[in-house]
Amino acid sequence: MGKARAKFDPADRSKSIGFVPRKKLFQLYIPYFKSLIEGEKWIRNWYEWWAENEKLFETVLTRSEYLRWKHFPIQEIEKFLKESSVLFRRSYQYVWLDGNCMEFYLNM
Repeated sequence: MGKARAKFDPADRSKSIGFVPRKKLFQLYIPYFKSLIEGEKWIRNWYEWWAENEKLFETVLTRSEYLRWKHFPIQEIEKFLKESSVLFRRSYQYVWLDGNCMEFYLNM
């Protein structure tokens, strides 16, 4: 018989072959995220963008992280940009994407 393979643990993504840290993987999206958080008018629709990229996020994030990105994208984008040391001016143009979270933004 052949050599036994170690079982892949999806919770430990850092051990997978070809692992790219999330922060680096999402760097490609910084221009779009920055445009969205700053409230630029003529950017791609978030729901179209999410439909195209959702599988990637679901694959590389933990379930709870993925659900936060899915349901509270503006909060997660803001957090990601800050962690990536990207300067931005927050606008409230797209705050509605986070559903009923006005209290969160008013208390920031």
